[in-house]
Amino acid sequence: APDEVAPLEAAMRPPPIPTTSRDSAVALRERGNAAFRGGDLVEAEQLFLAALHLDETDAKASANLSAIYLKRKNYVDTFSYAAAAMRLPHPRDA
Repeated sequence: APDEVAPLEAAMRPPPIPTTSRDSAVALRERGNAAFRGGDLVEAEQLFLAALHLDETDAKASANLSAIYLKRKNYVDTFSYAAAAMRLPHPRDA
């Protein structure tokens, strides 16, 4: 029966997160935005962190993490990510 469980577990896992380019970081951030709007802060946080891992200059992902931590009343991380977002270049500044 162990062989019967493995396919079920594999089917229940979320699809792998792409980790290859800046476009992937934007896609991750957009998925994080959808999770945030849906109220899934854990999923949104993971997606925004993954986006920042791929593109550490993504000010929007950093600002979005700040919003998550504000909702959780984690003010230290709220400030840290908001401050980081303010230091990063914004597309309109380019």
